[in-house]
Amino acid sequence: MRNLKRALSLALASVMVMGLMVVGSGASYVDVSSENNVEAIEVLQKVGVMTGDENGKFNPDANVTRNEMAVIMSNMLDYKVSNYAGTAPFTDVPSWAEPYVAACYTHGIISGYDAKTFGGSDSVTAAQAALMMMKALGYFQYQSDFGEDWQMATIREANKIDLYKDVNATAVAPMTRNDVAQLALNTLKSYQVEADNDTINVNGNGVSVSGGSVKYYQLVSNDKMYKAIDDRTGLSMSNVSGYTKELGEDLYDGDLECKDETDDFGRPATTWSYKSSTIGTYSDSADQTWTGKVSEKDLYTAAGSAAYDNYKWTVYRNGEIVEDMDRVNGKDVLDYGKTSSERWQETGNGVLTELYVDSTEEDVVVTIIDTFVAEVTKVEDNGDDYTVTISYKSDKPSKAENEFDTDQKFSKEDIVVLTIGGTEIQSMAKAEIVEGTVSSVKDNDYVKLDGTTYNYNRAYCTTVINSAKGLVNLDDGDNFTNPDIDNEVVLYLDTYGNAVAIEGAEDSVDDYLFVTGVDSAYGDVSAKVVFADGTEEKIDIDEIDGVDAYWNTDRDNKAPAVGNIYKWNQSGSEYDLESATYANFEQILFNGDGKVERDNASVYRVTGSGESAKNTRVGTADSDTVFINTDDDKVWTGYKNVSSQEDIVGAAVKDDGVITILFMSSSSGSSAEDDDFVFISGTDPEVVNDNGDKLYQYNSAYINGEKVEGGFIVSSSSAKDDIVTKGLYQVTKRDNDDHATEVKLVVDATADKKGDYESGALEAFESYATYAKKDILSLNSGKGNLTAGSQSDFSYNNDTTFVVVELKKDNTDVDSVYVGGVSDIETDAEGLTGVFVVTVEDDGDDTPMAEVVLVIVPDEDTVIDKDDNNNGDYEVVSLAGQKIELTVDKNGEFTLKNVKVQKGGENYENLGDVTLSAKIELYNKGWDELETVEEDFTAEKSVVADNDGINFSSDLLSSGDKIRVTLTLSNKTIGDIEFFTGSMTVPEA
Repeated sequence: MRNLKRALSLALASVMVMGLMVVGSGASYVDVSSENNVEAIEVLQKVGVMTGDENGKFNPDANVTRNEMAVIMSNMLDYKVSNYAGTAPFTDVPSWAEPYVAACYTHGIISGYDAKTFGGSDSVTAAQAALMMMKALGYFQYQSDFGEDWQMATIREANKIDLYKDVNATAVAPMTRNDVAQLALNTLKSYQVEADNDTINVNGNGVSVSGGSVKYYQLVSNDKMYKAIDDRTGLSMSNVSGYTKELGEDLYDGDLECKDETDDFGRPATTWSYKSSTIGTYSDSADQTWTGKVSEKDLYTAAGSAAYDNYKWTVYRNGEIVEDMDRVNGKDVLDYGKTSSERWQETGNGVLTELYVDSTEEDVVVTIIDTFVAEVTKVEDNGDDYTVTISYKSDKPSKAENEFDTDQKFSKEDIVVLTIGGTEIQSMAKAEIVEGTVSSVKDNDYVKLDGTTYNYNRAYCTTVINSAKGLVNLDDGDNFTNPDIDNEVVLYLDTYGNAVAIEGAEDSVDDYLFVTGVDSAYGDVSAKVVFADGTEEKIDIDEIDGVDAYWNTDRDNKAPAVGNIYKWNQSGSEYDLESATYANFEQILFNGDGKVERDNASVYRVTGSGESAKNTRVGTADSDTVFINTDDDKVWTGYKNVSSQEDIVGAAVKDDGVITILFMSSSSGSSAEDDDFVFISGTDPEVVNDNGDKLYQYNSAYINGEKVEGGFIVSSSSAKDDIVTKGLYQVTKRDNDDHATEVKLVVDATADKKGDYESGALEAFESYATYAKKDILSLNSGKGNLTAGSQSDFSYNNDTTFVVVELKKDNTDVDSVYVGGVSDIETDAEGLTGVFVVTVEDDGDDTPMAEVVLVIVPDEDTVIDKDDNNNGDYEVVSLAGQKIELTVDKNGEFTLKNVKVQKGGENYENLGDVTLSAKIELYNKGWDELETVEEDFTAEKSVVADNDGINFSSDLLSSGDKIRVTLTLSNKTIGDIEFFTGSMTVPEA
């Protein structure tokens, strides 16, 4: 069925102005469109006469050379070319083409320019190709057939048998593969002939005299295989009647069949099959085609008086017979008469009307094809094609299917235009989109966007296919609509450029914004706003309520009010705002007295407090209500998706009792926003001159783990002076251009000791996670909570951003910054990864949802010293001026250096025998304990390991293992002192 649908669609698309409709799957070649001779190309491919290249292309526009034409003729006539190799008389034929040229030359199909020259690299002309085809049919067997001009004789005879039908070429013009395919198919459909040489030849004294002419008679047979392509009959030279022997019937023994059919639109069509396998169904060429209004006079004129007066008429719309128009008289098809200029059958812009007149059968068929609108809901990749599932946005014919097989990939949520024949989708295309402001509109007729007129598709001006007039409304609300003037809309067009669907025709929540701040410079007004999608921007204001915005201390200001909602339009780079009073929408303001109750789907104003508090419902919420938290720009759609809220500051728009959009924040304050925190890994800024102002641009800066495009800008020297180390900074104040003017260091990422930092900042490993899995993150204390709250337990989900900072050079420098995951956290009570919760959704929750988490990963070959490396008066320390070192070689042998024991700050000289325990952990998406190795040593006074070191080993290690080693020193006097933890990698062997 796929090939059938595809063929029908190709025939449809061939007459479409835009030529963009995508047809069903089964297309032979990626470069063959409906504008090509698809029927011929597919039939010839099936029987092996013309095929494409290794890239799946047919190359329909490529010219055919004479050498290539010899190949086509040999394939078509099934010559065994190997039998003719080396017999061609021509000296200019390449070896690959020589057997084909030789075969055709031997059978008299081709000839050269002269005895030695074939000219095989020249493009074959229409006259040359036709002569080859006609010789294959049996014509031009004698020199006398050519007369004085072989080209004229060939063209004349070819036209007599319709050999050039649908071939777009002149006699001497080069032929393309597309046209040669059509010429070959026409030849296969033509009957063969034999010659009767009715000439007089008198020979005497070496002189030849000729007279009379050659006549050609049809070859006929009573074998039913000669009905396979055409069942016409004829008379042979011996006056015997029978079925004419079409060349394609003879060559393929009746296995190539051609049958007259009706396609799914009701159009006369042809179905080709080979060896009982369907190749495709292809509609006939229409006698007249319209894509605009068809008057009754137009229809009469195109059909002709004979058809109007005598033939039977049938009219189809989208494959269904129009009521009372099944094989009726011509006069019954027209309501007003053959001279009327009245519109016929709601034809018009974007409606395809085709007329077919069959003078043999005395039938007239008229087909009308409309455009329907749908949205793609699913795309299934079948390997060689796609199955597209749609949801209709326009109305649809009864029982119309919603799946379509195609070679072209569509995407979910694409808006598509399609045609339907009967119940099956025949063609599909992604709708063209134009955007603009409605400057004029005539309901159910046309719309102007920014001065450009777009006519409605005629089917959307009437109720011929839809339940109501108007464009398909892709927003919520009525199914069909007309836009309002000044609306910003998205218009969807059919393949002819006519409007069929629209977005933005009616006011939507996207038309609103909420003002959180206002500023001015030199009289100009700007505002910090939050849009309906949660986006926060600083915008310049051009007009408010139709009046120029201004700021003047000597008179009233015309500026937006903070905490209010406005409708907006963008004019260039500036914005025009309209207040609730001016734009006539109902606004509700909240000043800490707003309340949302999810269970009741209601928004309240709360008056009073405690037990005397009174809830007054100001509106209901529904599944389309949009809630925006202006503190963190989070957006929820539908009351079921937002948590209950209290103490709301903000504003809402109400329409017919329903809250359509609510901008809200908490009156109790909130945490800083995500973009207020910036991680700076390079502290030397680039100094930039901005119209005389000095700016400091930090190019190694990250927000939410993503590098800041264009750098992080600081506009004050004091803020620049505060950026002294690599770490996480919070922006506490900005200027009008959103540049930082005040910052504070929150986490010093390169600190290598625990304890208070003199600036008040936390150090890299001061906060760590004790638990990080199953959507729960627990810190060792609330110190790592950088929000306004003090919780140490948090939840996280797929939306939580884990910003990972990897250190290097003994934790004194930053190696990389990226967005990672919870698996980058090591839940180690010793704090080997620093973990800080930067922002949360609601810091009032007991277990708030973490939005941004900072994870600091130490240099894997660096030791992190412990604060608890002592036991009472005894402590394990490094030798004076040295550092405790632990290394491992490729064989798993460890060397420990520079370790001694002190008591009360003095060297403990009587240490004696000690046991060194080494707990070894192996990293495999987390730390897994491998083994604990114990070795006994005798200290030299207080020294356990000098600069030469002591050794112990593990037999369980392999090259490349990433390990963590924790060392503990023990004896009866000092007890057990854990003094070292370090990560390292076993070297490669």
